[in-house]
Amino acid sequence: MTISRECGTIGGLRPSDDPLLFRLSDLTSANDAEGIPNMSLAHTLKFIINHPLNRDRKLAALERFAAWQIRSRLSAGPHEVPFVNSTRLRASRGLYGATGNIYCGLHEFEDMGFVLHLLRKDDLFVDIGSNVGSYTVLASGAVGAHSIAVEPLKATFDHLMNNIRCNKIENLVTAL
Repeated sequence: MTISRECGTIGGLRPSDDPLLFRLSDLTSANDAEGIPNMSLAHTLKFIINHPLNRDRKLAALERFAAWQIRSRLSAGPHEVPFVNSTRLRASRGLYGATGNIYCGLHEFEDMGFVLHLLRKDDLFVDIGSNVGSYTVLASGAVGAHSIAVEPLKATFDHLMNNIRCNKIENLVTAL
């Protein structure tokens, strides 16, 4: 499973607070197939519009994007947002592991869908590099499986724990 990672300033560019603009996977080429720079608002909007879960709801997806951009600038957060099967994610501006899910439902559609459909309550899910815990919340909160969530960065680990507590899945998750 591939987990996207954010990064800081690249080549003198200041990172936007939009999480989809500064993924390491975006650095593989300067432009996409249509010549749009990968680290641009246009690239983010293209990702949202073309996401499989937004196929028939493009306007609603763009409204979620705009609403999050406004909300996250007016109040530092964290903000609780609906996720899957009555789970919630606590997100703040700059928490790149969560905002793609706000825009699209399941940021990494294929991988997250695989987790949702493959796991059963009796399974153990190991989430290495958990970030804010989107996959852990899916596995334990939405499915009910036990999870081991490993996040080495202290600040990010705190956000992981906030999402575990927010979903009341402490009894299903061992966070390291």
